[in-house]
Amino acid sequence: MSKYKSMVKNYFIKWMLLSGLFIHVVNVVNSQGTENVVQEDSDTNAVVLNKIDLTDSDITDEGLKRLVSEIGNIRKFILSGCKNVSSNAFIDITDRLGYLEELDLSWTNISDYAVYCIMENCPRLRVLNLRGCRNLTENLFSGLNFNKYCLEELNLRWTRVADNTVRYVLELCPSLKKLNLESCDSISCNLFIDKYDTLCNLEELNLSKTRISNIGLCSVLEVFPNIKSLILRCCRNLRGDILVNLGTEMNNLKELNLNWTEVSVDGLYRVMDKCPHLDVLSIQYCRKLSADLFSRVDFHHLKELYYFNVMALDSEKEGLRSRYPGITIH
Repeated sequence: MSKYKSMVKNYFIKWMLLSGLFIHVVNVVNSQGTENVVQEDSDTNAVVLNKIDLTDSDITDEGLKRLVSEIGNIRKFILSGCKNVSSNAFIDITDRLGYLEELDLSWTNISDYAVYCIMENCPRLRVLNLRGCRNLTENLFSGLNFNKYCLEELNLRWTRVADNTVRYVLELCPSLKKLNLESCDSISCNLFIDKYDTLCNLEELNLSKTRISNIGLCSVLEVFPNIKSLILRCCRNLRGDILVNLGTEMNNLKELNLNWTEVSVDGLYRVMDKCPHLDVLSIQYCRKLSADLFSRVDFHHLKELYYFNVMALDSEKEGLRSRYPGITIH
């Protein structure tokens, strides 16, 4: 890779001339020189820059266009918090990002159509972060072709997407493994009740601070039989015996977070029964759990249990830890 060092140095000079813009590039200075900065693409032999991080910078539309025109091939591009960049600028640069695999547009002014252009022009895109993009609507991803995209991770936290948006993206991206819908307050309590084909690839789902209900939760577990991590923190519609309507065991579920929910002791008994391979369980600040919890529910097959709150007494902690010596209890 030594023949590319001068090329990288020229890139740095051009970047610093872009209206005084400061750009942080990971691994620019390290013990191996510039060898981790650029790589050759194995298919096309093109030189690809590994990562550019512009988090919270003051870059403008013109600066972004000039930057991308100078560099072109980028594998990971972080533009989180770039408030001075418009959707039109994002649209204009997508045809130069054919090697892009990871894109962070969180807390930007990105629009539905700009996301459409990104999906269409970035065929290698695996990770897309749209957290806090409040200009996005329920029409996000509309017009795209089914089963065409290789997206594996999607973060829609704090956006205004609705039920149909979520269903649509699951059909568009059959390879999706991680989906974050935390604080998406336009999602209904029964998001997955309308049954469709089982989606086997999803492994991590965050529905924290949504209106998901007991019935909706059981539908989630049936639609995603291979899910490994499910985060349900502060889902206040989850009450009592939350898995009473679940007709099958969840043999792949490893992590479950029920902090700040209304789950009952009966509900946790059924959770432990239906999820025999659960490793990590979080039940902090669940006010409906009674004092007889540990006499009625067997937690021995867990590896970690998050139970104590800030008011827990040291004697209570030690007593529980001595009862379950094989479990790390927090």
